[in-house]
Amino acid sequence: MMDEIDWSHLRRADYLDAVERADDGILRTKYERITGNTFKSIESFYEKLVSICPKKSEFEMGYEFENENGVIDYNIYYDKNPYKFSYINIVNESKFDEFDNRHMHITEKTLIPFYYFQLPLFFANSNHVKFIEEHYGLDVFRDFINHDYDLESDYQQRYSMIFDEIKRLLSQNENIAIDMVIFSNFSRTFNNGMGVNNCSSSNFNVGANKGIC
Repeated sequence: MMDEIDWSHLRRADYLDAVERADDGILRTKYERITGNTFKSIESFYEKLVSICPKKSEFEMGYEFENENGVIDYNIYYDKNPYKFSYINIVNESKFDEFDNRHMHITEKTLIPFYYFQLPLFFANSNHVKFIEEHYGLDVFRDFINHDYDLESDYQQRYSMIFDEIKRLLSQNENIAIDMVIFSNFSRTFNNGMGVNNCSSSNFNVGANKGIC
């Protein structure tokens, strides 16, 4: 799967290996806690991932946008637009394992795929997709991507469901040209982009009062 996906992970190993106490009182890394029973099957890959961090995507090479303290200059990052050659964006939101039906943690990460005319898939709290559809009117392409994971409140099960959907999309890519899906639905992706552009600060302030962090 990782050979088919252009990905980056800029967090340093000391962040990935940070240990915290899980619900059962046992100390585990955050990644191990989220993945639960599936961790053992991917533990060797996880160790490899930690060993190569920070890792840039293919289109982040050739320029620097992070200083020695790990602070990213987003003006440089977005000006270079490393997303421009990707049709599907797998979004890793800041919150994933915590569940609270009164709060949604929506950052710029959620809006990026819509701004860049991509199809979105979200590692986020449950009901995240439902929320952005209802409050921002954004099209998440449910006719192409199965977002059933969004309704799963158990974060470990949600994690597994998202991986299953990624694998399904990868297998489907052999039979369906995703670029043609994008081009034939350009009006929908364009409307998403315009929707993000038209989101004023007042829109988000109203949402914040409803529980967006």
